[in-house]
Amino acid sequence: MLHTYTRAQSIAEGKLLDVSAQAYTFGFRVPVAISKAAWSDTVRWDHGGVQDETGRLADVLSLGVASVKAPAEHNANTRQYTVYRTPNQPGAQEAEEARLRIVCTAGDQGEPVVTIMRHDEG
Repeated sequence: MLHTYTRAQSIAEGKLLDVSAQAYTFGFRVPVAISKAAWSDTVRWDHGGVQDETGRLADVLSLGVASVKAPAEHNANTRQYTVYRTPNQPGAQEAEEARLRIVCTAGDQGEPVVTIMRHDEG
């Protein structure tokens, strides 16, 4: 018997994080999830100060929606974009580049969904 791993299972297991509510405020009109690896690299923040996860997620989503709205060069369902973020490490102060990929595919019921992931994730 062939078992299909669903997006809902990925979200339930924490491999994907549902950010649809926040994404809607930036112009997304379909469900949006971010991979755990992309979240850890670009959104997670454990060190207080002037940064927080809300602001970091806003950067990821606003740049993501801008990349989707830009003219496509090749595959219209996949876009690459860059976020500059301070690494989530004690004492880090300088922003560094993080490359992300945003993909629009069919969800569990065939509906359009968006997934944001690191550029090197499958």
